[in-house]
Amino acid sequence: MYADGIMRKLGEQVPRIDKEKRKIIALFFAGLPYETIQLITKSVSIDSLRMQRSRFRKQIKDANAPDAELFLSMLDINNVAESNKTKA
Repeated sequence: MYADGIMRKLGEQVPRIDKEKRKIIALFFAGLPYETIQLITKSVSIDSLRMQRSRFRKQIKDANAPDAELFLSMLDINNVAESNKTKA
């Protein structure tokens, strides 16, 4: 599998993102819509999830992780799911 061990790699390569935040990232990586992640995490708003996602992207870039491009592309899966939903 292409993303085998991705969460383990993320934890090792971007230690600034703690274990609790990695749980939210896993939901982003799964490509779930913001509305679903909002229900699962009991987040106040979709805008706050978007802001968190943006912060995660910055933390990954700032860490200069060897697999940064993989992590960033996995975060973009959510964008694909969102754009597909609006086209339907």
